[in-house]
Amino acid sequence: MAAGLRFRALGALVMGWAAGCGGAEAPRPARSTPAPAGSPVAAAGQPKADPWLATFRERARRDPNDGAVLYNVAALADQAGAADEALGWLRRLDAIGWSIPPDERDFATLRARPEYRTLAASFAARAPRVQSGRVAFTVPEPDLIPEGIAYDERGGAFFLSSIAKRKIVRVDARGRASDFVPSGRGGLGATLGMYVDPGRRLLWAVSMPRPGRGVGGERALYGFDLETGEQRYKLVPTPDVEGDRLINDVTVGPRGELYVTDSNAGALFVAEGPEGPLRPLFGPGTFNGPNGLAFFGEAGVLLVAHSVGVAAVDPAARTFREVGRGPAEAIGGFDGMALRGRTLLGVQNALGAPRVVRAELDARASAVVSFRVLEASSPALELPTTGAVAGEVFYVIANSQLRAMGPDGRPREGVTLRDPTVLALPLGG
Repeated sequence: MAAGLRFRALGALVMGWAAGCGGAEAPRPARSTPAPAGSPVAAAGQPKADPWLATFRERARRDPNDGAVLYNVAALADQAGAADEALGWLRRLDAIGWSIPPDERDFATLRARPEYRTLAASFAARAPRVQSGRVAFTVPEPDLIPEGIAYDERGGAFFLSSIAKRKIVRVDARGRASDFVPSGRGGLGATLGMYVDPGRRLLWAVSMPRPGRGVGGERALYGFDLETGEQRYKLVPTPDVEGDRLINDVTVGPRGELYVTDSNAGALFVAEGPEGPLRPLFGPGTFNGPNGLAFFGEAGVLLVAHSVGVAAVDPAARTFREVGRGPAEAIGGFDGMALRGRTLLGVQNALGAPRVVRAELDARASAVVSFRVLEASSPALELPTTGAVAGEVFYVIANSQLRAMGPDGRPREGVTLRDPTVLALPLGG
């Protein structure tokens, strides 16, 4: 989720307060050759554009049946003021049978047009209506604004990170919530992605500065003792990447190495151990809005969610490739992502209406072999963010309420907050 569209659901909110060597799929500039006659680009004129618009136009030429690419290029064109071009991409999206209703915030220029309304209705008519989740627990703290969730199997407890309160909450097996890491401990800021490191008995948590006079916090990766909540480690990314940065999610590899995404810079960081340093494995612009992470042990690759898909990274070779999927198998726009064996679970909130999906991968993580929607068209999903697997259930933060936050990091005036809800979605084999 980005500045502009590529990280809309979190980056535009979190970063809005504070101020997606590689494979063939790395972003690259559009060719200077003219667009084919009759294509959406041919009618576009020369609007002022997000620099990513040229990249997505090129990707749409190369991948004309990739729904995630088409959605992104349509939204970026709309945001650049190229409404006719955006409609052209949406027509193409309709032609391939796209079934995710658009988020109207992505189409502010178009949304009053009758043709846009017709296309949006067509997408919505195809959308699956799956409401299989049940409420697992709520946290009686409406202004918590949670973003990350992790589960400790040995302790039988969940952990929720808080953006607004700069803390981490522990929820025990009986559903009782208590502060695990107090607000601001050791410079903890707005707390995002988390990962339980069972071997070291640590909870890793990503922190970003939170706005507000005298509030602050650090851009760092923290390691907290799973039993006591005491800080054991703090890794600060090396200053190789400049500009707007949003370190966002974290996972641990098979040798105990740590991986962290930088969603605004498009970079991926690695630390060989808990002492660091946390340095770039892939530099700025490699991925478009990288976010959720999961290590696929069978194939020895790190899966990195980005705006239009999932990349399979070979950390040793410093190369990556895209996980293949069909046009209807949209695996882009994941915020949280988790693995259970070959089952990839994604919380999808940046390709229109939010939903939770399940994709079975082959042994090499080269392609999706089956795809299923676990929750969609559900009133329970209000900007869901991340999820954690416990047994045969995927637990998802259903209502992060991130959009309720103002630029000062406080709830917007007149907004009614609700208790954060975690939804339990059965995996069903």
